[in-house]
Amino acid sequence: MTVSKTVTRGSATPPLTDVVDAARAAASVVSVTNQLSGVVYTASSSSGYTASGTTSFSLTWVGAGKPAPGETYIVIYNIDPGFLLKGTDFVKAAFVAGLRAAYSEQTFFDLYKYNTNDTLSALSIYESFPKRPLKSPAIIVSTGPGDMSRTTLDSEDFLLETKTSLTPTGLHAWGKMAIDVKIQILALTDRDRRKLTDLTALFCRHLFSSKFSAFGIGYKTVTIDGENEITWQGQLLYTNGISIPCHTEWQIKYAIGLVDVIDDIVVDITESL
Repeated sequence: MTVSKTVTRGSATPPLTDVVDAARAAASVVSVTNQLSGVVYTASSSSGYTASGTTSFSLTWVGAGKPAPGETYIVIYNIDPGFLLKGTDFVKAAFVAGLRAAYSEQTFFDLYKYNTNDTLSALSIYESFPKRPLKSPAIIVSTGPGDMSRTTLDSEDFLLETKTSLTPTGLHAWGKMAIDVKIQILALTDRDRRKLTDLTALFCRHLFSSKFSAFGIGYKTVTIDGENEITWQGQLLYTNGISIPCHTEWQIKYAIGLVDVIDDIVVDITESL
């Protein structure tokens, strides 16, 4: 599938990386063209752009062959359905990225500013429980349970064989996933717990929903679970949780070699007798 995106070049000093597609990687780049002048840029490691990303797609500009800061350019690129797997890892990464961005720029409370430098950050945002004493309030994002149940007993609704010159090359599969996101607030004081719970719930309710929808992650319900206290490595932690039932769609391409290996499996019923 071919995709076209209009991107505005950033203003940082070179080398500079512009995110073209935060949700999908590019199988190949067709063209990169200045929207105003029509200049076509080339793929080059010395003067032009290099493309990168396995789960997203970015262009890094080097040398003289690049747009000026603030100029817009059009990127046309191909995506492979094999790159569109949007499961638990993708959903968690979206919420972690959203929270880190929001808390790095929020102006409500200086006490809760996130910084990518851990020694300078007043707030930690983790993909899993840190397993160590906390020096500051923390937010932890986790996923599950989820539901990837099939809707029928046959495979016709979700598998499509792809062929090149009548030779099978793989199977495409697609479907929907329901996955719960849990955001846990860990604070050293009750006040921090209350403020962080409110801010996080508001960010998810107002700032993330439309953006994540563009990535293929949809949700309507944002629920605050309730306050609790726990003791962790001698620390009394004030906790709360935010639950968000999400829905996403995924696609994946299975190589024909993997399909053939499964097709060759033989189960001998006499071995269990």
